[in-house]
Amino acid sequence: VDTFFHTYWMRTGDASGYETATGRATALVDAAARAGVRRIVYLSVANPALDSPYPYFRGKARVEAAIAASGVPAAIVRPALVFGGESPLLDNLAWVLRRAPVFAVAGDGRYRVRPVHLDDVTRLCVDAGATDDPTVTDAVGPDRPTYDELVTAVRHAVGSRTRIVHLPTGAVWAASRVIGGLLRDRVLTREELESTVEGLADTDGPPTGEVSVMAWIREHGAGLGTRYRRAHR
Repeated sequence: VDTFFHTYWMRTGDASGYETATGRATALVDAAARAGVRRIVYLSVANPALDSPYPYFRGKARVEAAIAASGVPAAIVRPALVFGGESPLLDNLAWVLRRAPVFAVAGDGRYRVRPVHLDDVTRLCVDAGATDDPTVTDAVGPDRPTYDELVTAVRHAVGSRTRIVHLPTGAVWAASRVIGGLLRDRVLTREELESTVEGLADTDGPPTGEVSVMAWIREHGAGLGTRYRRAHR
C-alpha cells in the first residue's frame, strides 16, 4: 500500500461509542505504520481539539495526534459541513421545509457555516495523497453564509412558505428528537447542533473548495427534499 486514505469514523454515538471509534481509528494508524505505507491521508473535522467538550471533535484530535506520533508522513483534511452526493445535510433540510409550517433555527441564526461539496473533499484528499509534505487543510467552500442565510436559500429554492422562527438550542434539540422518533432516524445529534451554534462549522481561512453552496442550492432546488435520506444506518 502506497497511500492509506483513512476515512473510518462514526457520525452518531455517546462518549463511550466515540471512545471505541477513536481506538479503532488509532489501530488503523498503527497497522499502516507497521505495513510501511508511504503516506496517510486522514479525513478529520474542522476545529478538532483535545480539550473539546464534544467527544466527536476530541476523538478526531486524538486520532490526528496518533498519526503525528506514528512517524508516517501524513496529510490531514478537515471538512466542516459536507453537501452533495449522498450527504443528507441539504436534502433533509429541504425535506422539512417542504412539509413543515414552521422551521425552528437554534439561537439567533447568525453563526456562520462553511459547507464544502463532496467532490471538493475528494479532490483535496487525492491531491494530498500525491505529495510527500505534511499538510493540514481545512476543506471549506467559497461561501460563508450564516445559518439563517443557508436555511433561507433552501426555502426559496424549493418554493417553501414555511415560517422560520428562532428558539433556544434546547427547544430545537427536543423538537428534532420528536421528528426523529416519527421518522425512526437520528436526524440530528445534540453535539452537531451545539457545536454548529458555537461556530465550529466555520473557519477563518481561505476557501479550498470550488463549488458554491448557494449556487448549488439554486441549481438543485427542484430536486432537493423530494425524499428523506436516512442519516442513521
